[in-house]
Order: sequence, then C-alpha cells, then structure tokens
Amino acid sequence: MKIITFGITLAMLAQTAAGQWIACTNQSNINQCTLTSAVGVGTQTPQRNLAIVGAGSATVQVAADSSQGSTASRGFQLQQVGLNSYLINEESGSLSFWTSAASRMTIDVTGHVGVGTTSPTARLEVQGAQGSEGISLINLNPLGIAYVSFGETGGGSTPFWIARQGSASATYPRSAEIFNSDAAPIRFGTSNIERVRIDETGNVGIGTTSPGTINGNTWSGTILNLSSGNVARMGIQGSGFAGIDLVDRTAPANQRQYTISSNGGQLRFYAVDDSPNGIVKVVMDSAGRVGIGTATPTMPLDVNGNANVSGSITVGGNINAKYQDVAEWVPTLDALEPGTVVVLDRRAPNSVTASTSAYDTGVAGVVSEHPGITLGEPAANKAVIATSGRVRVRVEATRPIAIGDLLVTGEAPGVAMKSEPITMNGRSFHQPGTIIGKALQPLAKGRAEILVLLTLQ
Repeated sequence: MKIITFGITLAMLAQTAAGQWIACTNQSNINQCTLTSAVGVGTQTPQRNLAIVGAGSATVQVAADSSQGSTASRGFQLQQVGLNSYLINEESGSLSFWTSAASRMTIDVTGHVGVGTTSPTARLEVQGAQGSEGISLINLNPLGIAYVSFGETGGGSTPFWIARQGSASATYPRSAEIFNSDAAPIRFGTSNIERVRIDETGNVGIGTTSPGTINGNTWSGTILNLSSGNVARMGIQGSGFAGIDLVDRTAPANQRQYTISSNGGQLRFYAVDDSPNGIVKVVMDSAGRVGIGTATPTMPLDVNGNANVSGSITVGGNINAKYQDVAEWVPTLDALEPGTVVVLDRRAPNSVTASTSAYDTGVAGVVSEHPGITLGEPAANKAVIATSGRVRVRVEATRPIAIGDLLVTGEAPGVAMKSEPITMNGRSFHQPGTIIGKALQPLAKGRAEILVLLTLQ
C-alpha cells in the first residue's frame, strides 16, 4: 500500500478516479487517501501505480505555486512525445539530479552541466574530492574505439580527437591516439604560453611556432626544432647508454646508420652496419682527448691510421714520429721495393731509378717503407725516397761492414756496399758525392737489410 498526497479533495478524487479510491478515514486530513490499485489518467488499464497516457504525447507538470501552474509552459515537466522522453524546467532555474540526499549533477540556466558542482562555468565541468577523479570512456567491443572528439559547426567532417583502439583492433591494438585530421597544428602549452607545436607536416617545434624554419631558412623533411630566447638544451638520459641514431634509408647497405652516444664515460661515434653491429670510430673522453680509430686515446688527438690534411699544419711544439727518416714523393719509371738504393735517372728529369754501378755520384737516397715524415704529393708513378734520417737499406758485404762504415752504391742493382777510401799524399778520403750514409748495424758477409744513417754527401 502507498500513501499519495495530491492537495485535492476527496470529492474531486471520487469524480475523476471512480473505483480507484476508497473513502478517506482520516478526517483530520482529507488530502490523504489510501490507494487500493493502480491509477490511470487517460487509460482505464494502468500497468503501474500511476500511468498517464496521451494522444501522441503526455506531460506531468509540477509547479511550486499557482502562477507557475497556470499555463502549460511553466514549472517542471516530465514529458513523453512519441518515442522521445524529456525532463523540462520551464523556469529560469537549474535542473538538478540527486542521490543519497546530495546533488550529483546540475544543468544550470545557461545549459552548463556540472558533475559534483552546482555552479558549472563550462559546458561540462566535473569536480570531485576523492583521491582519484576522472572521466572514463570504455568501449566493450574489442574491435571498437573509445574516443572524445572536438569539432565545430561547418568546420569539416574530421575533427580533433583523443582515442584508444580496442585490444582486437586490426591496425593498432590498444594504441592511444591524439589526432588532428585538419591541416592545422597541435599545440601544447604551460602558464598560458605555447611550449610545443606539431605542425601540419609533422615537424615538431619546442619553443618555436615555426618548426620547419631554422635560422631563417625553411627546410624540407621532418624536423625537430628546439629554440629559445637564451639557452636551448636537449637532454637524453639512460643507464649505461644514451644515444641518438641517425639513419639514411637510401644509403648503400651497411652504410645507413650512425650513432652518437654517451656510454663508458665517453662521447662515442659509431658506424652501424645492417646486422646491426656498431664499430666505434671516434671517441672523446672526460679529459677532452679525442681518439680516431682508437677507443683509448692518450693524447689530445690520437689517430690510429693515416691522416690527410689538405691545408697547412702549424706546430708550436715538436713533431714526434715513430719512424726516423724524412722522405719525399719522387717520380720514377720503375717499380722500386723498400730498401732499394736509388740514383738520379738520366733518362727523365726529376726522376730516380735503382742504382746499377759502384760509387755512383748520382746517388739520391733509399726507398723508405715507413717514412717518419713524407713531403710532396703521392701518385702512382712516384716512390717514397728517404734522403735523411735512419732507414733500412739493402746492402751486400763484399767486404765486412762494421758500425760506422760509410756506404756507397754497389755493383748489384739497388744495393749498397762498403766504401773503400782513396789514399793521397798519406791521407785517406772517400770519393765525394758517392756517400749514402753510415752503417748503424754490422754485416759480416752476404746480402741483407741493415739500419743506415742517411747522410748524402
């Protein structure tokens, strides 16, 4: 049994709902009557406690005073029109929804919706005092997408959206997505200032609104542009390794990738093949030492290999070379082996050839295998000829050679021998212009290479 108060008299009830009500027994309050069955308005077969049926529409109107109920467009109304249902506040006030004796959602007079607040300042404002508050969008279809989209009337059919793909998506399962389908940027800001921009071509700018422009020049491709009015820095941090990989996909195989990294206490430059295997090419340690071809530099510049300098080198200190001779590139018509004694080639100007006779005054030096310093420009028709310093020389001991003996060209091609002095007026001397240098190692017999101090004279 339910008690319903309508503010109408028993007589009126008897006239409008005959057979639905019984006489009131509470004479002190004739507005209360006991309902014995369902009440129907516009129907004689109500299926609920109160059923209101109209021809195409039905409305329940609730008014706070008689003036609000005096017309059909006043007060609060619960309305059904065709298949559509409406909750209507016809007055200049809000519409609130309550649970547990507290307001949970409010629609104010301007149409703003507040969840957790009765005074929303935006179209949708959600407030809460719990430890975790938020809005959750869940699509129960694993093939579907849960998303929020933003657009404008007449602004195109592809708005900006934030989405999450379903777990069974054929393209990007479980992916989170932020998209602007229009040809316009996505902007991120703090303190009401733009900080990051992704422009319509995919360029990313941090601290700049023109990420495709660097130093006043517009570049093609995809660009990450960091800009600042004073200091701009980019930090990449890792445990054991932090790096940047640079890849040209159109480069030849095993030459596409290079890596710049900080690891092992060094700044390192790697060449990475397609396996991928990284080979350290250049390093700089914490002391500022740079190694090229070596990962353990011991000097400010430590090069393991050859170096080619097209300009000039100015040395304020000393030049320290592993090998101890000075040589130069000299034209030759012949293929000359290291250690070969050469003389001026009388067949061609400014050329050398292997010696072929003893005591040749045209002696010009020795072919050096590892010169300490090389002068001139290399060429296929040139040989490296040492003219001073210590170098290994092919010699033949036609007479035993002792340390300090002077050497000259011998009879065998490209081979030196011990010089025999000439005695005149009781004095011994060697023929001028024939001396190659002084033996630094002995040779008792046979033919071999020994170390010689070149002193052409």
